[in-house]
Amino acid sequence: SAGGDNSMSRYNAHREGFVVSDDQILEMQTVPEFGQGMTDLSKSLHVIADQTLGAIERQLGIPPGWFQETLGPTMTSSQFHVKRYVVPNFPGGNDGMGDDLSSEPRILLPMHTDPSLISVIVHDAKGRNPSARGLQYFSPIEKVWLPVPFHGHGVAVLFVGSVLSYITGNMFPSIKHRVIYQDDDSHFSSNERVAATLFVRPQLSATLHVPPSNQLSESAARKKPPVIFSTWISRVSRNYSKKANKKVI
Repeated sequence: SAGGDNSMSRYNAHREGFVVSDDQILEMQTVPEFGQGMTDLSKSLHVIADQTLGAIERQLGIPPGWFQETLGPTMTSSQFHVKRYVVPNFPGGNDGMGDDLSSEPRILLPMHTDPSLISVIVHDAKGRNPSARGLQYFSPIEKVWLPVPFHGHGVAVLFVGSVLSYITGNMFPSIKHRVIYQDDDSHFSSNERVAATLFVRPQLSATLHVPPSNQLSESAARKKPPVIFSTWISRVSRNYSKKANKKVI
């Protein structure tokens, strides 16, 4: 649900929906087609994820299927979210979105990187549309926030997560991103901005270590000792909790 009194509430203060872990799709007796629809959508995003990981394997020159064989199967270890944004009444108060609402972007989802190998995002929208309803990424080259260029039918947004960044020594840097409120998008005011995200994660028992690629032989990743994913994600979760209690600019 939106908000809440938990340590991650800042990241969900304006979102509500469903979170599915380990491929355990919720069945709803009142809406019998819900479970099948969620299952079909999750499988579609996994197909995109597998193709993307395969492309990364080819780029690194490592054996096909290395990610699944070494860190997976990710089908039963990933998280699948379907959430909509619930927008507050900004004119009535700051609500922690910025000191000057007339000039500062109003943040619905604070800046963060995903604790995943990769993340796959699709938006519920007809056709192919410009931007991505407030979803932005930070360009480390230009040092500015940029809108994701497209969303809608046939469009999937792919973000590199901090797990892939960790094991490749930042050869694939994790993407900082956020969601801002857009006054000119009626989907915000009507709470119809819906997105589905697949966070592709290793098995909790998997060991995070450098892929066997010659391109990474001199990488900074070689200096990092192997770590069990459950240990790594626990450490990262604590960091998220600390950030959740700070004002994000």
